[in-house]
Amino acid sequence: MYKENSTRYEFASKFAHGKIFDYSPGVFMAYYSAKILLKNGISDEIVNVNAFDKNSVYATRRKIKENLINYSIIDNNLIKNQSFDTAISFDTIQFEKNLDKFFNKFFNLLKENGEFILSVPNSKFDSDSNCIFTEKSIKLLLEKYFKNIQIYHQKQIIDLDSNLSLTDTSIVKNQSNMSLKKIIRKLYSLADKNFNFYELYLKRIHLKLFPPKISKKHDFIPIDNSDGNDYQYFVIVCKK
Repeated sequence: MYKENSTRYEFASKFAHGKIFDYSPGVFMAYYSAKILLKNGISDEIVNVNAFDKNSVYATRRKIKENLINYSIIDNNLIKNQSFDTAISFDTIQFEKNLDKFFNKFFNLLKENGEFILSVPNSKFDSDSNCIFTEKSIKLLLEKYFKNIQIYHQKQIIDLDSNLSLTDTSIVKNQSNMSLKKIIRKLYSLADKNFNFYELYLKRIHLKLFPPKISKKHDFIPIDNSDGNDYQYFVIVCKK
Protein backbone atom coordinates (compact mmCIF):
# COMPACT_ATOMS: atom_id res chain seq x y z
CA MET A 1 0.00 0.00 0.00
CA TYR A 2 2.83 2.41 0.81
CA LYS A 3 4.52 1.81 -2.56
CA GLU A 4 1.22 2.25 -4.40
CA ASN A 5 0.26 5.47 -2.62
CA SER A 6 3.68 7.09 -2.35
CA THR A 7 4.13 6.62 -6.11
CA ARG A 8 0.70 8.17 -6.67
CA TYR A 9 1.58 11.23 -4.61
CA GLU A 10 4.84 11.66 -6.52
CA PHE A 11 2.84 11.33 -9.72
CA ALA A 12 0.31 13.89 -8.42
CA SER A 13 3.16 16.37 -7.95
CA LYS A 14 3.22 16.80 -11.73
CA PHE A 15 -0.32 18.23 -11.66
CA ALA A 16 -0.97 19.53 -8.15
CA HIS A 17 -0.47 23.22 -7.43
CA GLY A 18 -1.36 25.96 -4.98
CA LYS A 19 -3.33 25.13 -1.86
CA ILE A 20 -3.91 21.38 -1.60
CA PHE A 21 -6.64 19.39 0.16
CA ASP A 22 -5.64 15.78 0.85
CA TYR A 23 -8.30 13.22 1.78
CA SER A 24 -5.74 10.63 2.81
CA PRO A 25 -6.00 6.86 3.46
CA GLY A 26 -5.02 6.79 7.13
CA VAL A 27 -2.72 8.62 9.51
CA PHE A 28 0.44 6.99 8.16
CA MET A 29 -0.04 8.28 4.63
CA ALA A 30 -1.28 11.68 5.86
CA TYR A 31 2.25 12.50 7.01
CA TYR A 32 4.15 10.94 4.10
CA SER A 33 1.85 12.40 1.46
CA ALA A 34 2.45 15.90 2.84
CA LYS A 35 6.18 15.22 2.96
CA ILE A 36 6.19 14.21 -0.72
CA LEU A 37 4.07 17.16 -1.85
CA LEU A 38 5.90 19.77 0.23
CA LYS A 39 9.31 18.39 -0.79
CA ASN A 40 8.61 19.22 -4.41
CA GLY A 41 7.82 22.84 -3.56
CA ILE A 42 4.46 22.87 -5.32
CA SER A 43 2.60 24.06 -2.25
CA ASP A 44 3.25 25.90 1.01
CA GLU A 45 0.33 24.28 2.82
CA ILE A 46 -1.45 20.92 2.78
CA VAL A 47 -4.84 20.64 4.48
CA ASN A 48 -5.46 17.04 5.41
CA VAL A 49 -8.21 14.85 6.85
CA ASN A 50 -8.04 11.11 7.55
CA ALA A 51 -10.71 9.43 5.42
CA PHE A 52 -10.92 6.36 7.67
CA ASP A 53 -11.50 8.12 11.00
CA LYS A 54 -15.09 9.25 11.67
CA ASN A 55 -13.83 11.67 14.31
CA SER A 56 -10.89 12.87 12.26
CA VAL A 57 -9.93 16.53 12.54
CA TYR A 58 -8.71 18.84 9.80
CA ALA A 59 -5.02 19.61 10.03
CA THR A 60 -2.51 21.72 8.16
CA ARG A 61 1.05 20.72 7.37
CA ARG A 62 3.70 23.25 6.35
CA LYS A 63 7.38 22.82 5.64
CA ILE A 64 9.38 25.02 7.99
CA LYS A 65 12.88 23.55 7.58
CA GLU A 66 14.54 20.83 5.54
CA ASN A 67 12.84 17.52 6.51
CA LEU A 68 10.81 19.28 9.20
CA ILE A 69 7.03 19.72 8.88
CA ASN A 70 4.85 21.86 11.12
CA TYR A 71 1.54 20.26 12.10
CA SER A 72 -1.49 22.12 13.46
CA ILE A 73 -5.20 21.35 13.91
CA ILE A 74 -7.78 23.73 12.47
CA ASP A 75 -11.45 24.24 13.31
CA ASN A 76 -13.66 21.96 11.20
CA ASN A 77 -16.00 24.86 10.47
CA LEU A 78 -13.21 26.86 8.86
CA ILE A 79 -12.89 24.33 6.04
CA LYS A 80 -16.36 25.31 4.78
CA ASN A 81 -15.09 28.77 3.90
CA GLN A 82 -11.94 27.60 2.14
CA SER A 83 -11.34 26.68 -1.48
CA PHE A 84 -8.43 24.78 -2.98
CA ASP A 85 -6.43 24.63 -6.17
CA THR A 86 -5.97 20.86 -5.90
CA ALA A 87 -7.83 18.05 -4.13
CA ILE A 88 -6.41 14.53 -3.80
CA SER A 89 -8.13 11.29 -2.78
CA PHE A 90 -6.14 8.07 -3.08
CA ASP A 91 -7.33 4.61 -2.02
CA THR A 92 -10.59 5.89 -0.51
CA ILE A 93 -13.37 5.84 -3.12
CA GLN A 94 -13.93 2.09 -2.84
CA PHE A 95 -15.17 2.58 0.73
CA GLU A 96 -17.71 5.28 -0.15
CA LYS A 97 -21.41 4.41 -0.28
CA ASN A 98 -22.69 7.54 -2.02
CA LEU A 99 -20.49 8.47 -4.98
CA ASP A 100 -22.50 11.53 -6.02
CA LYS A 101 -22.07 12.97 -2.54
CA PHE A 102 -18.37 12.07 -2.66
CA PHE A 103 -17.72 13.82 -6.00
CA ASN A 104 -19.90 16.80 -5.12
CA LYS A 105 -17.84 17.36 -1.97
CA PHE A 106 -14.60 17.66 -3.92
CA PHE A 107 -16.20 19.72 -6.68
CA ASN A 108 -17.34 22.30 -4.12
CA LEU A 109 -13.93 22.39 -2.43
CA LEU A 110 -12.16 23.34 -5.66
CA LYS A 111 -11.60 26.75 -7.18
CA GLU A 112 -12.51 27.31 -10.81
CA ASN A 113 -10.10 25.29 -12.96
CA GLY A 114 -9.00 23.40 -9.84
CA GLU A 115 -7.81 19.80 -10.21
CA PHE A 116 -9.10 16.65 -8.55
CA ILE A 117 -6.70 13.67 -8.54
CA LEU A 118 -7.93 10.27 -7.37
CA SER A 119 -7.21 6.55 -7.57
CA VAL A 120 -9.88 3.97 -8.36
CA PRO A 121 -9.52 0.17 -8.04
CA ASN A 122 -10.32 -1.81 -11.17
CA SER A 123 -13.27 -3.99 -10.12
CA LYS A 124 -11.97 -6.76 -12.34
CA PHE A 125 -9.33 -7.33 -9.66
CA ASP A 126 -11.00 -5.86 -6.56
CA SER A 127 -14.44 -7.27 -5.76
CA ASP A 128 -14.49 -6.08 -2.14
CA SER A 129 -15.38 -2.44 -2.81
CA ASN A 130 -18.86 -1.00 -2.34
CA CYS A 131 -19.21 -0.13 -6.04
CA ILE A 132 -18.32 -1.63 -9.40
CA PHE A 133 -15.61 0.40 -11.11
CA THR A 134 -14.62 0.04 -14.73
CA GLU A 135 -12.75 2.62 -16.79
CA LYS A 136 -15.97 3.46 -18.64
CA SER A 137 -18.24 3.65 -15.58
CA ILE A 138 -15.93 5.87 -13.52
CA LYS A 139 -15.44 8.23 -16.46
CA LEU A 140 -19.21 8.59 -16.91
CA LEU A 141 -19.60 9.46 -13.22
CA LEU A 142 -16.81 12.02 -13.28
CA GLU A 143 -18.12 13.70 -16.45
CA LYS A 144 -21.15 14.86 -14.45
CA TYR A 145 -18.84 17.14 -12.45
CA PHE A 146 -15.55 17.73 -14.27
CA LYS A 147 -14.83 19.02 -17.77
CA ASN A 148 -11.40 17.47 -18.46
CA ILE A 149 -10.66 13.89 -17.42
CA GLN A 150 -7.39 12.05 -18.04
CA ILE A 151 -7.20 8.40 -16.98
CA TYR A 152 -3.86 6.74 -16.21
CA HIS A 153 -3.19 3.07 -15.41
CA GLN A 154 -1.22 1.70 -12.48
CA LYS A 155 0.23 -1.70 -11.60
CA GLN A 156 -0.01 -4.06 -14.55
CA ILE A 157 -1.50 -7.49 -13.84
CA ILE A 158 -0.12 -10.53 -15.64
CA ASP A 159 -0.69 -13.47 -13.30
CA LEU A 160 -2.59 -13.37 -10.02
CA ASP A 161 -1.99 -16.98 -8.89
CA SER A 162 -5.34 -16.66 -7.12
CA ASN A 163 -5.68 -20.33 -6.25
CA LEU A 164 -2.48 -20.53 -4.21
CA SER A 165 -1.90 -18.77 -0.93
CA LEU A 166 1.47 -17.36 -1.92
CA THR A 167 3.04 -14.36 -0.21
CA ASP A 168 2.76 -12.12 -3.27
CA THR A 169 0.53 -11.84 -6.33
CA SER A 170 2.82 -9.75 -8.49
CA ILE A 171 4.22 -10.36 -11.94
CA VAL A 172 6.10 -13.59 -12.57
CA LYS A 173 9.55 -13.50 -14.10
CA ASN A 174 8.74 -14.91 -17.53
CA GLN A 175 6.11 -16.67 -19.59
CA SER A 176 7.62 -20.17 -19.24
CA ASN A 177 7.61 -19.87 -15.45
CA MET A 178 4.00 -18.71 -15.58
CA SER A 179 2.93 -21.70 -17.67
CA LEU A 180 4.72 -24.18 -15.43
CA LYS A 181 3.17 -22.62 -12.34
CA LYS A 182 -0.29 -23.00 -13.88
CA ILE A 183 0.33 -26.69 -14.55
CA ILE A 184 1.53 -27.26 -10.98
CA ARG A 185 -1.40 -25.29 -9.61
CA LYS A 186 -3.80 -27.52 -11.57
CA LEU A 187 -2.14 -30.66 -10.20
CA TYR A 188 -2.38 -29.28 -6.67
CA SER A 189 -6.09 -28.64 -7.08
CA LEU A 190 -6.75 -32.15 -8.38
CA ALA A 191 -4.84 -33.83 -5.56
CA ASP A 192 -5.87 -31.56 -2.72
CA LYS A 193 -8.89 -29.35 -3.36
CA ASN A 194 -8.45 -27.19 -0.24
CA PHE A 195 -4.64 -27.03 -0.52
CA ASN A 196 -4.22 -28.32 3.03
CA PHE A 197 -1.33 -30.62 2.11
CA TYR A 198 0.30 -27.81 0.15
CA GLU A 199 0.13 -25.42 3.13
CA LEU A 200 1.58 -28.02 5.51
CA TYR A 201 4.30 -29.61 3.40
CA LEU A 202 4.82 -28.12 -0.06
CA LYS A 203 4.57 -24.35 0.30
CA ARG A 204 8.19 -23.81 1.35
CA ILE A 205 9.47 -25.95 -1.54
CA HIS A 206 7.20 -24.16 -4.01
CA LEU A 207 8.43 -20.74 -2.94
CA LYS A 208 12.04 -21.83 -3.38
CA LEU A 209 11.31 -23.06 -6.90
CA PHE A 210 9.15 -20.07 -7.84
CA PRO A 211 10.14 -17.13 -5.61
CA PRO A 212 7.68 -14.24 -5.88
CA LYS A 213 8.99 -11.15 -7.58
CA ILE A 214 9.43 -8.21 -5.23
CA SER A 215 7.78 -5.22 -6.85
CA LYS A 216 10.08 -2.30 -7.58
CA LYS A 217 8.97 1.29 -7.30
CA HIS A 218 8.92 1.78 -11.05
CA ASP A 219 6.30 -1.00 -11.31
CA PHE A 220 3.79 1.39 -9.70
CA ILE A 221 4.30 4.46 -11.90
CA PRO A 222 0.98 5.31 -13.62
CA ILE A 223 1.06 5.38 -17.41
CA ASP A 224 -1.33 7.11 -19.80
CA ASN A 225 -1.74 4.21 -22.23
CA SER A 226 -2.79 0.74 -21.08
CA ASP A 227 -1.66 -0.88 -24.40
CA GLY A 228 -4.53 -3.34 -24.03
CA ASN A 229 -3.14 -4.78 -20.78
CA ASP A 230 -4.99 -5.14 -17.50
CA TYR A 231 -4.14 -2.83 -14.62
CA GLN A 232 -5.16 -3.00 -11.00
CA TYR A 233 -5.85 0.72 -10.55
CA PHE A 234 -6.94 3.81 -12.46
CA VAL A 235 -5.31 7.09 -11.44
CA ILE A 236 -7.41 9.96 -12.71
CA VAL A 237 -6.71 13.66 -13.11
CA CYS A 238 -9.80 15.87 -13.47
CA LYS A 239 -10.20 19.62 -13.98
CA LYS A 240 -13.19 21.59 -12.72
